[in-house]
Amino acid sequence: MTDTLLIKNKAIPYEITDYLDMNNWEPYILLIATLTLIAAIIIPFVQKKYDEYRTKRSFKMYFKNQIGFILNYLTSEKIEYQEFIVNKDITKEKLELSEFLKRYENDFKHHKDAVQPEIILTLLINLQNFLLFSSHLRNIIEDVDFKDLMKLTLKHGNKLSKKELSNIYQLIAILDRFISIYLYHDRFGKMKSIKRLTQEGVWIGLDLDKDFIEKQDFLNDDLLFINEHETSIAEIAFVLRDVNQKIKEYFDYEKK
Repeated sequence: MTDTLLIKNKAIPYEITDYLDMNNWEPYILLIATLTLIAAIIIPFVQKKYDEYRTKRSFKMYFKNQIGFILNYLTSEKIEYQEFIVNKDITKEKLELSEFLKRYENDFKHHKDAVQPEIILTLLINLQNFLLFSSHLRNIIEDVDFKDLMKLTLKHGNKLSKKELSNIYQLIAILDRFISIYLYHDRFGKMKSIKRLTQEGVWIGLDLDKDFIEKQDFLNDDLLFINEHETSIAEIAFVLRDVNQKIKEYFDYEKK
């Protein structure tokens, strides 16, 4: 009998039976339960934040893609500028928008009362080139589906910061304002000395008669006309500068 008890004690040592004490498992069970609870809270939260980030990023990429054509036009297209030279061959160069406007405004200030046909014609041609650039920009802006952009902005606006949302609304307002100001102030389509070439209702270039220099009366009338509507020229130039600045700021173009 004694031998039997010894064998049993050897078969089931004290150390192993002590392992089977469930009290020793409580800290591990508590830890696992705690981690499970934390995971149940954190994982949905992280997933929600990731989904919001992904939606926000997708919307911003879509918005930038829609108005990217405007940036591309403003940064890649230049305006033909004709130098003020009398009795010499005409000199032309392509200028970036800001430089063109600076030169044209200076030219208008100094030559608004000119009498030489060549000077008047050059002033008129540069004006029409500037307005042609503005017309093309207006067409590009009108191709943007702003109703859809506004709808998406309202839908996803809560995922954007106040600054981001404000920038988008301001940009849309400025682009819409440019269209209305250009349409209202472009009064120069019926000038006598320089005609506008159109194709399917779209202004594509300028047309000059062969004897345009000899038509002094036409030139004088057109010069008088643009002097009378100097404010309209200034309004278009102002809003065009605004569009150029705000578009580049939105894309951080100057920092690149």
